[in-house]
Amino acid sequence: MLIGSHNLLENLAVMASAVPFCISLCSFLAPLTETCQKAVFGVAMGLSVAVLLLVGFPHRIDFLIHLPNGLIVLAAFFGGLPAIVPALIVVAGVAGAQAGTMAGLAMGQALLSGAIGIIFHCLRRRLAPTALEMAGLSCLAALTLVFCGLVEGDAGERRQAEILDPALLLFLTTFLSMAGMGREITRNRRLGEARLLRTIIDALPDNLLVSDRAGRFITANPAAATFLGRGAKDRLAQAQLADFFDGQTLRAITAHQQAVIIEHAPRLRDYPFVLKTGQAGWLSSMKAPILDDDGRLVAIISLDRDITQAKEIELQHVQTEAILREAIGCMADAMVVLDEDNRILLINQQYSALFAQTEMIIGCHIETVLRRAAPLYHAAGEDAQAFSARVLAMMRVEGRSDLTLGPDFHVSMTVRQMANGYRLVVLSDISAARAAERAMLSLNNRLEQLARIDEVTGLFNRRMLNQHLDHLLGDRDGAEPALTVMLIDVDHFKCYNDTYGHLAGDACLAAIGACLTGLAGELPLAIAARYGGEEFALVLPGIRRVAAASIADVVRRRIRDLAIPHKASVFEVVTVSIGLASGPMQGLSDAASYLSAADLALYRAKASGRDCAFTFHANMLPPPTA
Repeated sequence: MLIGSHNLLENLAVMASAVPFCISLCSFLAPLTETCQKAVFGVAMGLSVAVLLLVGFPHRIDFLIHLPNGLIVLAAFFGGLPAIVPALIVVAGVAGAQAGTMAGLAMGQALLSGAIGIIFHCLRRRLAPTALEMAGLSCLAALTLVFCGLVEGDAGERRQAEILDPALLLFLTTFLSMAGMGREITRNRRLGEARLLRTIIDALPDNLLVSDRAGRFITANPAAATFLGRGAKDRLAQAQLADFFDGQTLRAITAHQQAVIIEHAPRLRDYPFVLKTGQAGWLSSMKAPILDDDGRLVAIISLDRDITQAKEIELQHVQTEAILREAIGCMADAMVVLDEDNRILLINQQYSALFAQTEMIIGCHIETVLRRAAPLYHAAGEDAQAFSARVLAMMRVEGRSDLTLGPDFHVSMTVRQMANGYRLVVLSDISAARAAERAMLSLNNRLEQLARIDEVTGLFNRRMLNQHLDHLLGDRDGAEPALTVMLIDVDHFKCYNDTYGHLAGDACLAAIGACLTGLAGELPLAIAARYGGEEFALVLPGIRRVAAASIADVVRRRIRDLAIPHKASVFEVVTVSIGLASGPMQGLSDAASYLSAADLALYRAKASGRDCAFTFHANMLPPPTA
């Protein structure tokens, strides 16, 4: 029996009923992964084929087996292998049970339809099928039905009704189904993208506002609503800038927006803001135009970021930098910062003041500057290259070193390593300190000299006499040394001062000191000292008793020969009395014992009429106490 046109329409209606189900299924599969979506989609298409086979009309069931293969084509085209495999499994099971001996032919047609769909699936480049793809795939699906009908081999006039009509049915159902499913997939994809975009916009920490040309808000994200104090983004609909800003802030935002409207180009600006709620700060606002297909402006999108904290940090940074620069400028020392290639990054004013005759240029190599400065600061006999190499080597070593740049120009160089290989070189002018150091050294020498030398006579003082005697008597290795200590006293010196005055008395002492200095120079290792007042001392190492007496007589005569007038003396000239203590001798062991013995001898010389010398002997020692 032929399948009439009314049966075609009925079968078309039955097949078309499966398509909305599959289209609706696309929306529910969106949360799944792509592979799971295709697998579930294939199972659904296979079940649709099974339903069509089960409810098909009992007119030549063998041809009805071929009609639902349009769904197989759709499953392969839209889902690829993950969809076609489960669909073919379902079709194979149902077709074999329903069609009996026709199962082999039905599966052949299903496989052929699936292969065609897979080929078109691999070739397609867009999400939704094009009209050419839909027409080509529908034609190939219909041709598979015609091919299978011819293979069946039933000749006659039935061919048109039994083959061409189902083929037309398959073409129409396949074409319309592809169109519907393509639109649904595109719509679902766009809805998904829109939801994703909305989610991203709502999650933005920055304020996003879309407004029309008049400044009325069209939409906003939650961050913008919270910033403006409305709480919910829906409460911003149809609100205006004037509802939230006023004064200078409103004028700045309006000017920014007008610039975007006029220029039809994005603009970024930073400006301070004050909300009507009292909140104040800084905004960084990017405004861009939204244009229609004809280039007309339909809205303005604003992405605003609260940069109040960043501005505060920037202001603090600027203030800190200004303070740092001022501090560097107020430094008492010269400062130079060098990079890893020894190029100058920074200098301060003190450098220019300290090295006014050299030119320091930012970015210049320090070696170039040193070579220019060499003629001014290099040491004697040192050429420019040697000077540059010497100073550059000092700059490479972290720590402190002193550099002499002239007879009276000295600097202290301190080098510190910084990050990124940079070096900080601090140059301190220590010329004044060096001059003070030299003055202090001279003063110390002078003080040391004053501590050793008698100012009136130029002889060693009593302190140095004692130290010298302690040294001679302490360095004897157990043997008693030959040593003579001679004390010399000016006769009637008080009367001399009373007669001629103290200035004349100092001159008299100085003359005697010079005489003793000359005599000490004639004797090896001898020293002369002022013992105190008008008393002098001669220390004669290696001189024993007899020789000492001869030297004492020479001393007495040389001083008398000075012929210094002394009217108050019976000798009418200045004379001296001398006491000698010569060792080794029992009882003479240290400086105090020698000086004490010489003093006893001096007392005997004075008692003997003065202008004479007396030598200490053992009988003059006081008897030991019990």
